[in-house]
Amino acid sequence: MPHSKGLIGMSKKLIYLASPYSHPDPAVMHARYEEVCQIAARLMKQGLFVFSPIAHSHGIFQHAGHQTDFEYWREYDEMMIDKCDEIWVCDNMDGIKDYERLTKQTNVV
Repeated sequence: MPHSKGLIGMSKKLIYLASPYSHPDPAVMHARYEEVCQIAARLMKQGLFVFSPIAHSHGIFQHAGHQTDFEYWREYDEMMIDKCDEIWVCDNMDGIKDYERLTKQTNVV
C-alpha cells in the first residue's frame, strides 16, 4: 500500500516510538505510559504518524499482560517494527539507560 502524500508532496513515514516501560513498580510503568503518550501526542500534532507500542498497548497489557509473556510482546514489537519506516528512541526518559528491551527492539532492524 503506498504512503499518503503530505501537503508538500513528501511521503509520510510511520515512526516506531521506542521507550522504556517495564518496571517492578506498576506506578512507574503507568508514569512511563503517560510520558510517552505526551511525547507521541506532540509528534502527532506536528503531522507525524507515530506508533508507540506503549501508548497503543498499555490498556491491553493491563488486561492481558500478566498472562502474556515477554516473548509475545517481543514478537508483536518485531512485527510492528517491520511495518514502520523509522525507529525513534525517547532517549531522555527515565529508565532508558536500563532499557534492555530497547536493545532487543533495535537489533531487529
